[in-house]
Amino acid sequence: MSQFENIYPFLNLFNLVFIKGSFISLLLIIIYRLVCKKKFHAQIPVTIFKWLLIINSCLSPVFYIAEFAYAWYGGVEYQQYAFSERMTGPYAGFYWFMLIAHFLLPFILLVPKLGGNIYCVLVIAVFVNTGWLMESLVIHTNIMYRDGVSSGQPYLPFRSELWTIGYGLLWGVVSILITHYVNIRSRIAMSANR
Repeated sequence: MSQFENIYPFLNLFNLVFIKGSFISLLLIIIYRLVCKKKFHAQIPVTIFKWLLIINSCLSPVFYIAEFAYAWYGGVEYQQYAFSERMTGPYAGFYWFMLIAHFLLPFILLVPKLGGNIYCVLVIAVFVNTGWLMESLVIHTNIMYRDGVSSGQPYLPFRSELWTIGYGLLWGVVSILITHYVNIRSRIAMSANR
């Protein structure tokens, strides 16, 4: 058992609500911009999502490094083997893709031109979510590879994945409403100044 199991629910909740939902929210904003054909400024939600991705890429490695250090210095052979198997085993490419996409790539958003572009933030959110899926793939395939889980197990979406879609739609609608509110307030202020 890991010392960090009581911390992971908070990290998973943060990832579920903000990071995984940001992809769906940004996609909803882009679809709204394309369908409505109106001038729609979504700079506030894009900036919020940008900083959420950057904060996540700062916090998540701390937990991974702490758990790796605990496994290494704790002397638990199973945990040491699990980490070395993920990094050097048959699915190592997926693991390294996850590390790069989930931890390093969001720092590209610190470049001002890229961080303000909604399409760039969407692409980075896609890579972060793909990194999360690669992490799940590596964990599940290593479990099946080592433990031999039966093929009769149903491969249905996890409850957390269904919640992710719901949270993403909720955040997208909230982002659109906030942006419309800010746009209407600025138009009222501009018309009052004339």
